[in-house]
Amino acid sequence: MNAVQLVGIVLRLFSAWLGFKALQTAALNLVVHPTLSGTAVISYAVAGGYLIAALCCWRLARPLARRFVPEPQAGGLPLTERGLTAAALVMAGLLCIAVTGLQDLGDFATLATMLVVSGQAGRLGQASVHIAGLIGLAKVLFGAVLVFKAQAIATRLTPATRAVG
Repeated sequence: MNAVQLVGIVLRLFSAWLGFKALQTAALNLVVHPTLSGTAVISYAVAGGYLIAALCCWRLARPLARRFVPEPQAGGLPLTERGLTAAALVMAGLLCIAVTGLQDLGDFATLATMLVVSGQAGRLGQASVHIAGLIGLAKVLFGAVLVFKAQAIATRLTPATRAVG
């Protein structure tokens, strides 16, 4: 197994988590909002976004894995200390995005939608309303840097390319 295969497996697991999150969001929305309202439509749109992202990650796991950690025969990283570090950075970045960042951004989007629908759009100018959204955005951006720059970061963190095992 090389680093690309390891990242591909992680992307498939991430896809399964996104699919579960979509089902969870839709089911919770069905229980909380039995009738179709503005807030319910937003929640269903979020669930649809999760589902689309899950399908894309599942179908594109291998090409995305090659994008994040190139294959050994193309001058990429075999299962070495550097390759494992790059794979671990991709995993950490996906966890940062999935577990914390998306939740904070979703909370902000829900709050902003509820304020606009209830006629309290003036409160959107308050810094306290935006703090969760900004924190979520920072977490997503940090996770994206870890994912997209995994190979460069791994090169700096592990100077030698020793085989693992």
